[in-house]
Amino acid sequence: DPIKSGDSLLDSANLANRRTALRCLSNATNYASEKKYGEALVQSDLGIAYDDSISDLWYLKAACSLSTGKIRAEILPLLDRSLKNDNWVNYNKDNARLMAADILSETNRLQQAMEILDANPMLYSSDAEFVRVKILYRMGDSSSLSKARNKIDGARRIYPSDTRFPLVFFKNEKPENLDPTSRRIAEYFISQVAQYQEASPDRNAELEIHAASFATGDAKRRLLRSFNARGLKHPLYALEALKEGILTQKTAFDYVAAFADVEIDYDFLKKFMAMVDDASVIEYAAKYFEAFEGSISQDTDGDGNAN
Repeated sequence: DPIKSGDSLLDSANLANRRTALRCLSNATNYASEKKYGEALVQSDLGIAYDDSISDLWYLKAACSLSTGKIRAEILPLLDRSLKNDNWVNYNKDNARLMAADILSETNRLQQAMEILDANPMLYSSDAEFVRVKILYRMGDSSSLSKARNKIDGARRIYPSDTRFPLVFFKNEKPENLDPTSRRIAEYFISQVAQYQEASPDRNAELEIHAASFATGDAKRRLLRSFNARGLKHPLYALEALKEGILTQKTAFDYVAAFADVEIDYDFLKKFMAMVDDASVIEYAAKYFEAFEGSISQDTDGDGNAN
C-alpha cells in the first residue's frame, strides 16, 4: 500500500529528526553547564531545526541568550514558545515560567509577571518568592509594600542563607520610613551580618554596607569600620562614613570619585553632594566635574535598573 508506505517513511524521518534534536539538546545542556553559551546556542538552534516541538530547546536558547546579553524583547518569545509547546524532556515548564516572570518584572509588566507566578500550579521556591518580592516593591502602593515585607519576613525564616532577601529589602526600603514591622526585619538582618560575612566574605559586601546604612549608633560605626578594615569597597561607604565623621568631606569625595571615574548612580551622587558644605571641597568637586569623563546612570522608569 503506497499510502501506508509513505506514512511509514514519514514516521521514520520524524523519529530520526527527533533523535537528532535530542542529541543536540544533550550537547546544548552540557555546553550551558560549562558556561559555553555560544556553543549551547548553536546546538539549540540545530536541534530546533530538526524538531521545533521540544520545549527544552527553546528554553535553553532563551537562557543562553540571556547569559550572552541579548535584549529581553528577543528572549520572551522563546520562553513563550517553550511554554506553548509544553513538550518537556529534561527540564519542566516551571523553569520557563520563572524566567519569563523575572524578565517581565524587569520591564515593568508587573501584573503579567505576577499572574505567571501565581497561575495553577502556583510556583513556590526561593527564586519565585524573590521575584514576587521584586514585583511587589515595584508596584509601590502601600498594600504591595506590606505584602513585600511579609514575604521577606517569611523568607528570612524559610531561606535563612539566601542573602538576596535582605539585600532587596535594604535596597527598596528607606531607613527614615520604616514601620514597626520593617524596623524589626531590618534589625534582624543587621544582627545576621556576621553570619553573612562568614558564609561569603566578599560576595556580600553590598549587603553589608546597606545593612550599615540602616544601623544606628555603635553598631553602625562597628559595621563601617569592619567593612573598610577588610578592604571592601562601595560608594555608599563614603556617604555613611561621612555621616558618622569617620571620613572628612575631601576624603569622602575622593572615595566617591574613584567610582565615578567609571560609573556612578545619579540619585546617590545627588544625595552625597547635598552633604558637602565645605567651600574648598565644593570648588574641588566643581573642577572634577568640569573635566568629568565617567558615566552617570539613573533609574528613570522605576524598574530597579539603571537607564
